[in-house]
Amino acid sequence: MGLFSWWERHRIRAVTSKVMSVVVPFCAVVGFLLAAGAACSGSAPHDDEPLKNFSAQATATFLRATNDDPGRLSDYFPSIDPAAIDLPPRPEGVLSVRPGQPEPRGAGVWMVPVSVATSNGGEAWQLLVSERVDGGQIRFAGLQLPSPWPGESLDTDIPAKNPQDLKDDNPARKAAADFLTAWMTGDKDVGRYTTSGDVAPEWPQRPYTSVDVVAVRAAGTPPGEAKGSATVTADVIVSGRHDRQVSYRLQLKAVNGQWMVAAINPA
Repeated sequence: MGLFSWWERHRIRAVTSKVMSVVVPFCAVVGFLLAAGAACSGSAPHDDEPLKNFSAQATATFLRATNDDPGRLSDYFPSIDPAAIDLPPRPEGVLSVRPGQPEPRGAGVWMVPVSVATSNGGEAWQLLVSERVDGGQIRFAGLQLPSPWPGESLDTDIPAKNPQDLKDDNPARKAAADFLTAWMTGDKDVGRYTTSGDVAPEWPQRPYTSVDVVAVRAAGTPPGEAKGSATVTADVIVSGRHDRQVSYRLQLKAVNGQWMVAAINPA
């Protein structure tokens, strides 16, 4: 004899049929409402990374271009004739080009701030970029040449011919050393030394057991009191599986009277 009698199986089928007659339409309604909600909420979040990468490359190309040699300027700014414009002088020693968060400026148009570290301090630009889909591919184009961005005060010091070592009590040296020591030993609270949380990527595991910042140099007038921005190069001896020396370029920015790290790149 089975687990259930014929009558019990009949009642189970009857009850199940009634339950499903209610559940299935209910689920259909819920599914419709969810789909409608998704449609009304707009498209998926915009992927900013390709736009930011284009903006960094376009700005770097612009900074390298001259009237005699515009390079690939037309590739990034197709509506601009290099022969019809007067390009500014090249900045001395471009060390890094870092795009900021894009801001929408109408349908398919974005304004992207770009920070540039040079041998004599920091520069800030903004770039107007169009975005369109062509043959299933996203295409970007600069609508106008980058223009100065008033979001950052610039250093006006004339760079020295040779980099100068910063003394141990120099505030900029201390800021660079504190940041590098924390970051390269895997300190989770490294953000207290940076202008934003994405300045330096987090190590997947503690990279080094000890860090010794042996020298910090500035290409221009040695920065002292935290004001405006400055670029320094730091030499570091690290210990892990092997001891070795590494170097980094840091862009420092004054925030509330303190030097903070705004960008880092291998030197």
